[in-house]
Amino acid sequence: MATKAELKDRREALLSAVRAVAEQYKRYLPLTLRQIYYQLVGAGVIENDDNSYKNLSRLLSAARTEGSLPWEVMEDRTRYTHALQSDACADDFISWQKKAFLTNYRRDLSQTQPKYLEVWIEKDALSGLFKRVCEAWHVRLVVCKGFMSTSFLHEYAERARAAWNRERDPVVIYFGDFDPSGMAMLESYADSLPEKHDVDYVVFYRAALNPEDVARYGLFHDPNALKVSDSRAAHFVERYGRYAVELDALPPDVLTQRIEESIAKYMDIERFGAEEATYRAELKRLSELKEHVMKMFELV
Repeated sequence: MATKAELKDRREALLSAVRAVAEQYKRYLPLTLRQIYYQLVGAGVIENDDNSYKNLSRLLSAARTEGSLPWEVMEDRTRYTHALQSDACADDFISWQKKAFLTNYRRDLSQTQPKYLEVWIEKDALSGLFKRVCEAWHVRLVVCKGFMSTSFLHEYAERARAAWNRERDPVVIYFGDFDPSGMAMLESYADSLPEKHDVDYVVFYRAALNPEDVARYGLFHDPNALKVSDSRAAHFVERYGRYAVELDALPPDVLTQRIEESIAKYMDIERFGAEEATYRAELKRLSELKEHVMKMFELV
């Protein structure tokens, strides 16, 4: 049995490895627990099993609470708070309105694109990383959270139909786990849209994870991915073998690059650049107008 000193040394060594991961991917913070876990597994710091994952979770919770690891390193996308917007007094509201006046305009830079793009991800854990890239390209991000409900898919069908009526081709760029459910989801959506919603003109592109990603990046197997109770498991094993990987296992920089490349694959970059130029000119005009109005009402 390890002594207290040995346990302390092991704990500090693991925390040091976590800090190294955070430093390596500081441009992509906050990371999820699973992203950190897979980087440590890949580096040979911990084993790829449930106990290692649970121990890491407990360690990182304690380390952030005691201050030995910054809170900003990680995020928890599974829980939300809904804050009430309010002001302390009318003067605060007026002050905020002065600052906000003519500052919230955001031109739709995708409006002249020949294709209507949406990026879909299987689960919410990575949505923070995806959101940063999708917002920069003015592409809608859809978090599926498992298989979409009929209502949710109907809402997309309405968006796709509206785009098609404006002579824009709908394209869905999909990111999911390489496991029975993750592989079946895209096929399910592609079948359901024409069969149940009379929309047969959507192009579906699976950006990740794909079998070649597993080999190329040496991604690690998810021990819990192949559940005997999953009716899709048998078909998946027959087709791909007994090996399944989570999207989280892909390094953050590689995943970010994949998102950008997938969007660029269907994006008319020249038209996007023209919209950006128009947007910059509009922002300058709005800034000048704001300054004029503030002076006119003696609010500067």
